[in-house]
Amino acid sequence: MRLRQNLVLMKQIYYTQCPMGYGLGASNGFQIKRLTPGYPISGDFRYLGLRAFLAGTRTIAPSALRYRRNEQGEAEVAWLSPRSHEYETERGRWGRPGGHFAHGVLLDDGELETLGNWPAGLFDCPRWIRSDPGPSRGEPPAPLELSAVDLSDPPGFDAFDKLVPGADTTLLASLLAGLAAVVREGRTLFLIDEPDRLSTRIALLTLAFPSGWRSALTFSTYHDRPEELPGFRIQGSIPAARPNRQALLANGILAELGSGVIEPRVEPAPWALTLASWLTGRSPADRWAWEETERRACIARSCADAGADTIWSDDWLNQLYGFNRLVHTQAGALVTPRDWEELAILTRWAKRYGLGKELVETRPPSWWREAAVGSSEARLALREHLGHSSAWAPDDAPAAWGETIAAWSRDLATDERFPLIEAALGSAPAAARPGFVRALIGALPDPVARESLHWLESLPSSDRALLLPLGVRSAVADALGKQDTRPIRSILVQAFSLPESLPAVLDALAAEASAQPPALEAMAGWVSRALEPAGPRPTAVVLRWALRQGDAAKLWLKPFLRILFADPTNREGWQALYKLVPQPLQGSFGTVVLEIAREPTLPDEAFRWGVEEVLLALPEATRPRASAWAGVYLDRTPSGLDLLKRLFTKEYRKLGLAQWVEQARVRGELSDEQQTRIIECEQYARVLRTGDARSLLNIKLPGIPATERGAILSQILRHMGGGGNDSLNLALDTCRDSWPGAFQAGQPGIGGIARALAEPLLADQTNPTVWFDRLVGLLDRLGLTREGGGDEGFETDSLAAEISAETLRRPGTPFDVWSVRQFLLQNDRAWRLLAADVRRELAGKSIPARLGCLEEWDWSLNKGVHTARFFEVWLNVCDGPTLAATVAARAADLKSLGPIPWWHSCQDPDARNDLRDAFATRSPMAPLPEAGLTAVQNWMRPNRQADSRPNDEWMLLPEFPEPAAPRGAGESPFLSRQGTARWRCLEALSALYRTGIGSASCWQSQAGWKHVLPLGELETSDRYRFVAWFLLRVDEFEPFLIARFAKWIFESGLSDADRLSRWAEELQEMEPVTNAIKLARAPLVSDLRTELRNVIRDARESAGRKSQSPDSPPDP
Repeated sequence: MRLRQNLVLMKQIYYTQCPMGYGLGASNGFQIKRLTPGYPISGDFRYLGLRAFLAGTRTIAPSALRYRRNEQGEAEVAWLSPRSHEYETERGRWGRPGGHFAHGVLLDDGELETLGNWPAGLFDCPRWIRSDPGPSRGEPPAPLELSAVDLSDPPGFDAFDKLVPGADTTLLASLLAGLAAVVREGRTLFLIDEPDRLSTRIALLTLAFPSGWRSALTFSTYHDRPEELPGFRIQGSIPAARPNRQALLANGILAELGSGVIEPRVEPAPWALTLASWLTGRSPADRWAWEETERRACIARSCADAGADTIWSDDWLNQLYGFNRLVHTQAGALVTPRDWEELAILTRWAKRYGLGKELVETRPPSWWREAAVGSSEARLALREHLGHSSAWAPDDAPAAWGETIAAWSRDLATDERFPLIEAALGSAPAAARPGFVRALIGALPDPVARESLHWLESLPSSDRALLLPLGVRSAVADALGKQDTRPIRSILVQAFSLPESLPAVLDALAAEASAQPPALEAMAGWVSRALEPAGPRPTAVVLRWALRQGDAAKLWLKPFLRILFADPTNREGWQALYKLVPQPLQGSFGTVVLEIAREPTLPDEAFRWGVEEVLLALPEATRPRASAWAGVYLDRTPSGLDLLKRLFTKEYRKLGLAQWVEQARVRGELSDEQQTRIIECEQYARVLRTGDARSLLNIKLPGIPATERGAILSQILRHMGGGGNDSLNLALDTCRDSWPGAFQAGQPGIGGIARALAEPLLADQTNPTVWFDRLVGLLDRLGLTREGGGDEGFETDSLAAEISAETLRRPGTPFDVWSVRQFLLQNDRAWRLLAADVRRELAGKSIPARLGCLEEWDWSLNKGVHTARFFEVWLNVCDGPTLAATVAARAADLKSLGPIPWWHSCQDPDARNDLRDAFATRSPMAPLPEAGLTAVQNWMRPNRQADSRPNDEWMLLPEFPEPAAPRGAGESPFLSRQGTARWRCLEALSALYRTGIGSASCWQSQAGWKHVLPLGELETSDRYRFVAWFLLRVDEFEPFLIARFAKWIFESGLSDADRLSRWAEELQEMEPVTNAIKLARAPLVSDLRTELRNVIRDARESAGRKSQSPDSPPDP
């Protein structure tokens, strides 16, 4: 190390005990005796303090050297000399026993660097002032001329000859690692040893590190209570001082050097072992390594990101001290993957910290050629090496590196070789790349060279259109052999962007398929996936290419067409694809389409499109033919109505569809069943043409799905004279026989049939009585009514109900619909038919709009004694929210009507045949409007007079009376168990939302719910919705209220605390909650979740204790 030889005049301080007048203090005792102007003074002089005697003895303590950084970051070094008495003046030492004299100096960074950043070398330096007996009289200390020659030894490697003899390498490594750790963590390394060895230990530890690191190693060579002296990274003490071990361990690492024990145990990092081996070995090689590391450390330390936190880390120091081993190739060959990984990491580190050139220059291309191995770790090290610009500096470097990369890549797989070549090519300067590529290809074996050349030529700078096909073989091999489809997908994507190269790429792909026929399906899948996002031009290229592949065309296009045909509504897409096919290839296209579309998993529409739009559009002479196509076409047209249209309407007659099917029949290509379907369609078409309704009795209607029954019935009636009685009756007889059960209430397709049958009844719509008589006659003809009257045939979802609704809602109806509705309401058999009409009235409307419709009906109809049946129809048709709103609005009217039957009560064995039960069980769990709450409560209470009086309209005596089911105490006669539970909760919830009810009242109400509110009997969603409404209502709470509420809801079966946090979502459909309210309720919800978890935990612990107790009674 070269040190500046100039002298440094340093600012000083003398600190000691002296009588008044001898120092700068105003009295006797400790004080500053002398001070250089400008020396910073603080109120803390602990670093200058020293107990003169060892504890409990009159043995003089060791002198101490201390180095610290003050608040301004300046270095302070002090020498502390103990003495036998308190004062030392011209008359000698006197006063009480024990005193000391401290001499401190202040150094800036430059002055410290003059000393080699090694203040520990000043231990016991003669320059230190040990006493000053005369009075100061305000005079500063004498000038101090301090230089590197005043150090105990020059701060170089030779100093270790005195500092290290006999040192244990492992112990030294542990001390070095521990010292780095306490610097990182801001703690202290405490050294306990004999006084004559402490200073040497500290001098060794501080000198071992590079000079740029030493300034951070503050130290004190001795203190009897080191825990009392904070801020030092190293502290020394002696066994005789009996230091407090626990206090020291609480502040850092304790090393008892006499026994060699370090607590807590420090596992030395690799860098520490390396450094310790240099210092204990002290061979010429060790000297060189230590000195070179000092030089490298200075370079690395100068980098911007080499901060204090970084340079003391084990990872960083491992690289610094491991550099020497890897920078010399004679240190040994790299064998294991770990060796190569370390070289890669070190190369990356060296490049970052300015040492890359030195490392790179020690390993020229020739070294790498000889070391060629196949591990990924080695390739990573090579790539890191090539990333340094100095590797390419020599004139012969490009060719040399080309040969080196060839040696490394010749035995590698493609997916490993190409990235290595690409990395080398990317690292090479532009001027070096041609020479590199030439040398690379020239040094590779022929097959590998060709493969690599193809890859290189496919780079953006090459002619991709020419060279893309050359990569297909290797890409296919990767895809099939390694299941790596990325290369082939990449080639196809590039080819689709360059349509001029696409045929050649596809030809190459076909060549591979011919060599490996089982793989053709996978290859077609690759093409299909590339086709999906492609535009018309590349799609046309692929389509034309595939259609020229003969029998293989179907295999190539199958994946793509299956995706295209999967959507039956994508007819425009099918047609757009067809337009891309040139005329000479349209026959092949038709064949491919029909062979693929006939798969049962594809929609019927695709095959029919293939026949109607593609096949039949071709001239008959060039039209392809397959024996199965006509039969498949018939099967893929399952509706007899559709088949009828396709065989006999003008639109399809022009296509020649009927002729094509007939030719197939003549050739014997149709099954007996298929021919029967055609005959049935012919017979039916003939009857329609003649208009002879009696002919219907001699034929079987074509088979159709239920949804088309109305269409075919309407077709019959249109062709049979407009619906005259005879024609209508014959049509009904035919349809009834062909479609058994189709006219019964609730059957699928009943709406379509109703639309057809409403038409012939329109002529009598102005006379409700005549119209209804004809309707009854129609029902009688269909066998839907029972002799002697009765309600059979007039169910709410019957054909009659749908016909009524269709008649009343036919657009442009010229008669007064209210008169028909009035008639139906007053008819004892027909009034329930209004249900279908009301259903249509309510469909698609909001709740307020539905209430408006109710008002309109109420106003427009003269109900009189039939008010109950009017509301019975309306309320039974309503869904839950509409029913709740309607009852809330009209409860006062409902109270006077007595019990109203609930039509759907039979669907639940527990339900009551009373609309109040429907209201209670189907209404949303939400507060009822305050304006109607009292009326609703009155309606829901049993009316002894009304509920006990028979209602002739709905209460019929049973044919075989049964004993009444027993009813529990307090159980409502018209509410089921579920209805009772929900009504109580609805009522309680509504009470909370009355005007004037505040949070305190809500909590008071909640206190009484435990024994009266059956929340636990509700469905889970209703329970959480009830709690959500409660949370929305209260805005003040106390902890004990939350605890009580949590216990109650847990006892009611709610145990999902996380769901409570989503309380606002429970109300989203009924009462959207603003973000402001969510934020305001957040503390309440958080506390409730916490309390619920506590309740759940307590319950589990209680259950566990109960199960473990041998005397605990069994659960009931």
